[in-house]
Amino acid sequence: MKIPRHSRKQEIEFRSLINAVLHETAGRDDLRRLGELLEQHPHLAPRYVDHLVIDTQLTWDALGRVVPANAARQPRAATDSATPSSLTPAASRIRIAKLWGGILTSAAAAVLLAFLLRSDRPIGRPADAVAHVVRLTSHSTTTLKDGDPLGAGVFRLSDGEKATLRFCSGSQLYCEGPCKLDLVSPRLVTLAHGKVTADVPRPAIGFTVLTKRVQVTDLGTRFGVNVDNNEEVDVVVFDGEVNLADREGKVELPEGLFAGEALRVGESERFERLVSIGHDHQSETWDSSWQTDTNLRRSVFTSVTDNLARDSEPHFYGITPRGLIEDARAYSDRVHEWNSLPASPLPAWLKGADLIRRFNSRKYEHSSQLEVNVTVSTDCVLYVLWDCRCKPLAWLKQRFKNTHYIIGMDEGPYRDGVDTLDTGPGKSIDTTYAVWAARIGANEVVRLGPVENEHLAQYKNLYGIAAKPVERLSPEYFPLLFGPDEG
Repeated sequence: MKIPRHSRKQEIEFRSLINAVLHETAGRDDLRRLGELLEQHPHLAPRYVDHLVIDTQLTWDALGRVVPANAARQPRAATDSATPSSLTPAASRIRIAKLWGGILTSAAAAVLLAFLLRSDRPIGRPADAVAHVVRLTSHSTTTLKDGDPLGAGVFRLSDGEKATLRFCSGSQLYCEGPCKLDLVSPRLVTLAHGKVTADVPRPAIGFTVLTKRVQVTDLGTRFGVNVDNNEEVDVVVFDGEVNLADREGKVELPEGLFAGEALRVGESERFERLVSIGHDHQSETWDSSWQTDTNLRRSVFTSVTDNLARDSEPHFYGITPRGLIEDARAYSDRVHEWNSLPASPLPAWLKGADLIRRFNSRKYEHSSQLEVNVTVSTDCVLYVLWDCRCKPLAWLKQRFKNTHYIIGMDEGPYRDGVDTLDTGPGKSIDTTYAVWAARIGANEVVRLGPVENEHLAQYKNLYGIAAKPVERLSPEYFPLLFGPDEG
């Protein structure tokens, strides 16, 4: 029997009921209604269990606060420390299980009871250290140094300061100043303002970043969160998936955010798709305002847009200045990489070009209509990396010249996990792409057309986009790039 999927209205109701349960404001009618939803839509039960377990984990962790290791720099009142309550983790699980076992019916209660009672893993335990400093770049006077432990408490960075923290759960957090966050536990931080990037290994799944507006819970991933001075929250996922929850109850958020997706949550009742994200391939630095971010190298691209609907899935284009090098990531939502072919290294006119990492998802739905518009700041060469198996389309031949240089793509694992990545030029090449070039003037907007569905049905990947300023090119390459097409 096919299990009916729940509607958008039921999704909103489901989230509201979960929030009521976790904030202990749910009445018996709320609990019965939640039980009905879980019974009617069993696929919601694991999500509910995840929320219960993570909330219990975070609550228990928070009880073990200690005086911060950087207390000399960030003093806190003595009342900020707490001791664990007399309720043990096991007793906490059993109490929750009994409560829900008495209210829910049928399979829903059975699933919840089994999950909650079978786990013998301790849900947090007090510890002197929440995290350790891996690397600190600071221009202020501080006693902190690489390797120092950090207890629970407030951690601040000034403008220009950077820090990498490794939590006792195994997660790693890269922080950029100005930044203020509260280290609550090895699995929970509260971000007041600033930017952080989390890298969470599988054993640390559940690592959570709380902001005033949004709760971001890791599901095995690398993601970034930024809170600006207006308390607008940007969330971007580089790998894996995160779960989102609106803490104010007024914004309808997607259930999950996946690799290659980014959004902003502000005062509006709808989230805003972040169309492009600047990213430095040599560090963890990223920004949705990449055109003006002084921490990023300036890109020749000043704008990248498309013709997808504003309320479509929040896919983003990754802008990587000087990013076209060996093993450069080709897409924002895939691990595929660009590589030169054996005995054919990247030529100087292409190597180090600014790279646009497109999203490769939903290509079957949008490919025949999808148009990408790029704007450049200066006189440059715009490159299109075109699949050699695909017939060049009219829009490509009309403006671009085939350089006859071939670059390869090393396709990594996706859902089937079959393909593997290798490192270095000429290694593990799966497909080849011809490099087409066109000279573009300063401030010019160029429309890059779609790909035929017939191509994608067989070959799967979209073309690549890169650009290099003319001022960074030797005149000896001009005939190749700008001369008459030799066919």
